[in-house]
Amino acid sequence: MIDYKYLVEDLSTGIFVFQGDKLTFVNDALVSIFGFVSAKEFYENKVSLHELFPKESYLSIFQQPKKQDNGSDQSSSRSVIECYHRNGQTIYVEVFSKTRRHESEVVIYGTIIDVTETIKIQENLHFSEQRYRSLFEYNTNLIYSFDLNGHFDSMNPAVTETLGYSFEELIHLNFEQLIHPDDLEHTLMNFNEARNYGRHRSYEARVIHKSGEVRHTHIINIPIYVDDEIIGVYGIARDITELKNYIEQIEELAFYDYLTGLPNRRHFENKSSGFFNQKQPSTLALIDLDGFKTINDTLGHDIGDEVLKEFSRLLKQLSDGTSIFVSRLGGDEFALMDPSDTIEETIRISEKLLEHLTKPLFVNEFILFISASIGICSSCDGELTPVQLFKRADIALYNAKAAGKRRISVYSQTHDIETSKRFTLVRDIQKAITEDQFYLEYQPRYDIKNKRVTCVEALLRWKHPSWGGVSPSEFIPIAEESGLIVELGKWTLQTACKEIKPIANYLDIKLSVNVSVIQIMNKEFIPTIKQILEFVKFDPNKLELEITESVLHNSEEMMKNFLEELKRLNIHVSLDDFGTGYSSLSFIQKYSIDTVKLDKSFVETLTGSERSSKIFSSIVSLLKSLETNVVAEGIETIEQFDYITKNHCDEAQGYLFSKPIPVNELIEVIQEMPNFYKAPSTPCKHWTFIARKEKPSEG
Repeated sequence: MIDYKYLVEDLSTGIFVFQGDKLTFVNDALVSIFGFVSAKEFYENKVSLHELFPKESYLSIFQQPKKQDNGSDQSSSRSVIECYHRNGQTIYVEVFSKTRRHESEVVIYGTIIDVTETIKIQENLHFSEQRYRSLFEYNTNLIYSFDLNGHFDSMNPAVTETLGYSFEELIHLNFEQLIHPDDLEHTLMNFNEARNYGRHRSYEARVIHKSGEVRHTHIINIPIYVDDEIIGVYGIARDITELKNYIEQIEELAFYDYLTGLPNRRHFENKSSGFFNQKQPSTLALIDLDGFKTINDTLGHDIGDEVLKEFSRLLKQLSDGTSIFVSRLGGDEFALMDPSDTIEETIRISEKLLEHLTKPLFVNEFILFISASIGICSSCDGELTPVQLFKRADIALYNAKAAGKRRISVYSQTHDIETSKRFTLVRDIQKAITEDQFYLEYQPRYDIKNKRVTCVEALLRWKHPSWGGVSPSEFIPIAEESGLIVELGKWTLQTACKEIKPIANYLDIKLSVNVSVIQIMNKEFIPTIKQILEFVKFDPNKLELEITESVLHNSEEMMKNFLEELKRLNIHVSLDDFGTGYSSLSFIQKYSIDTVKLDKSFVETLTGSERSSKIFSSIVSLLKSLETNVVAEGIETIEQFDYITKNHCDEAQGYLFSKPIPVNELIEVIQEMPNFYKAPSTPCKHWTFIARKEKPSEG
């Protein structure tokens, strides 16, 4: 017998030899496939191949060829077999066997290769193909592809179902034929962005069903790249027709009064803001039904509702064919708004309304006589804000009622505006405190050196039920004059301490609260502060009270006592709006002010005026020489931030970092600022200085 053992035992391919019924040779490469270290170990364990192969496979490869006689001296076969590894796992091998007959002797020899990884790759590929086909075929979204000319290359069943066409009708059809004419231009623009520039595009467009029905879709275009070349465009679309209809229903509920069908207050406010933003002059008439409460109280709310419906129909009838916008603000309050620079049309409609109201109103079995008071104001050149326009129309309405009702009053500067405003604000401030119309927003202060937020300033806000947001510059002076600032200030301090306490402890920051000279002059102010701190259990060392420059010019002894008492309580003091009035460094030195906040009017001129820059730099140097913490307010641009940093300001505050925000947004905004302390469990986020686009609001 030929000694072939040493020729093949070092090959990396598994080799076997059967002579008769006996396995006479296996090399190390073969047995390693099945988990054995060497052929020696294989033989010592008395293992045979029939233990490692399924029975049928073993017989067909190693036994049956011996029994077959096809007249040829030799035959061969190749097959992939699922076998068993020594550790019990399944493996796949490719067996190439050759049978040679010489006289009475039959020899079967061949190779065995481990193809497990190849089989797994093929299975995974097949699985992936099935998954992709499922994703494509059974996806409820429309998935398709276009060639560079916009013709369909492929599509899933959702496309044909949504459009009503068959596959044969759509394939190679240009998508332009399916787009609503009003949406075709921007659809082509988005397609070209993907086709020509490789940009992903997302947009909405209406498509036309085969039946002519219009469907709303949201579309995503994705360029198809092959070898870095765009060869077409993928499309993924979602039928949002039902969503659009649902949104329309929601908007109907959100922007229209359910009882009368007229636009509601929210719709009115949006319309008013739209006119203002477009610098469109407008005329506003506020209408209030006289004696409506009596109807409700005596005849019942069902009759009252019918009165409101009849009155609404009358308003719509009178304004039909004009540009006047009619709305119900709530209760028995209505509004007419005419986008015009003249007041005549609004007065004409108002006069017609009062004329119609001289006639009886038939509601069920009742004959009712109602009247209305109307206040009118025009924004003239369009410079009045919506709130200002509403206020003036409200003052005119107040004058109409005060003059005996059932009449029209046009706003005029000759009205006792201040008296009316003071009356309404004082009345409404008292209600606002008890009805929770006031709320607080907070604006962070950024420590430039330590790159972290050190303090948040509490800012009082008023959401008036009729006027919307009322500026602090409007209601704070009235509150001070009326004495209500004491109660309002107490509410502000207590609410701010409650809201900020957990954040102050968690992030180690201070709370800054503005105080009025009226509060300081009140002898109960210091006891009130102590009471609030004890009640809330707020750390006094984390509280800073902001006073304005004008406060320092009151009684020197009073101010000295007040500030010394704050020091004994470990409360910090800052001087706000420095540079706007009675600026004097001697006051800062005399009263041991901890922090000086430079007014934003300084900052606004920094980068545009060399003189302003020198003044600013000198002031900061003097303040630093007094060991005073310096805060620059109104920082809105990177240039301003760079400048105050170079001039050694300690802290910065402004829209560059954050606009005033609700307390529930504070932690997230603060933790997004660069290099700010993060709790160990909180992952850091990349943060980039970007000037905020919102316009700064007052206060």
